[in-house]
Amino acid sequence: MKTAPPDLSNLFRRWFRFCLFFPLAIGPSTAVAGDRPGALQLQIAQKATRFLPQSLRDLLHRHQESLERGINSLAMDPFLSPSARVSLEGRLLERIKLTVRSLESRPRFDGIASDLGAIASMVLYLNLPEGEQLAEEDFRLILDYGAQHTDSFPLVVYDRIDRNGAPNSWVELVKLIHDRRAGLSARFLMLRTQIASEDSEGEISPRSPLFGIVSLLFSHSVNDLARIWCLVWKTANGDMAGIPAIP
Repeated sequence: MKTAPPDLSNLFRRWFRFCLFFPLAIGPSTAVAGDRPGALQLQIAQKATRFLPQSLRDLLHRHQESLERGINSLAMDPFLSPSARVSLEGRLLERIKLTVRSLESRPRFDGIASDLGAIASMVLYLNLPEGEQLAEEDFRLILDYGAQHTDSFPLVVYDRIDRNGAPNSWVELVKLIHDRRAGLSARFLMLRTQIASEDSEGEISPRSPLFGIVSLLFSHSVNDLARIWCLVWKTANGDMAGIPAIP
């Protein structure tokens, strides 16, 4: 195992090439101001709507207030520890099942929009790095920095939404998030001291480790949320027409 300090310029050259050549980069769009509670969650939800079927996209736009209420209903603090993340995975799976059942019973959609908003916050929290060494300040830094810089992050699409995927494949997706979180956590912990130093000196730039990590977190969360929302809608026999084409 290497013991030398990481070559950060090398790390970010690799990260940039990964973003450029492996997935498909999507151009930036207007985001919500970063000075409001839950702003990063809300911006992730708004980006995710771009990849939904037209019917679901229209309903969420129509019930934006309920969507935001659901997003802001779930505080981050109880889900910071590694054990709490595992518990949150179970809660997310249960919320997905309950939302599907609610859709199948044809309720008022404002309640569904609130449930989908809560799912958006859960997806973001599950994507955050974890570790017993991390403090609440680390998570606040990630959320605040992310909320202020979403316009600068390249939105990377890793897969098309599979219209023919198995209805319960959200279980596999939650496992993917779990496994991927381990890699992001290791990267964040390795660079945590430098990130804290740059933050205290006010020198965080688009070439910083924090920018690269939060940018990946942002794209992962948008992709995961869009896929879960589509699976919920498809499983409840929602109209899947009008998913935007991704070349």
